[in-house]
Amino acid sequence: MKKEKLQNGSDRSKTVINKFVKIQVNIKVKSQKELVEKIKENTFLVAVKEPPVGGKANAGVIKALARYFKIPQARVRIVSGHKSKQKIVEINL
Repeated sequence: MKKEKLQNGSDRSKTVINKFVKIQVNIKVKSQKELVEKIKENTFLVAVKEPPVGGKANAGVIKALARYFKIPQARVRIVSGHKSKQKIVEINL
């Protein structure tokens, strides 16, 4: 909980709530078009144009999911599966 000073000198408590959602993501790399498709409640298929070299595909996944959820890329994080086609991704809504 954060405390905030008001102009009159009194304190006001402010509750900051972050909602994190973890989803399973199946990746298709070197696709002709970029797409995000919901398969199940917490499972998505993400197709990206980038190859799986030097983290390019992971960056493409983050970019595609951020666009899909309409949030900044900084709020999407790959938790596990950095070198796999199946990943767990955390999204801060």
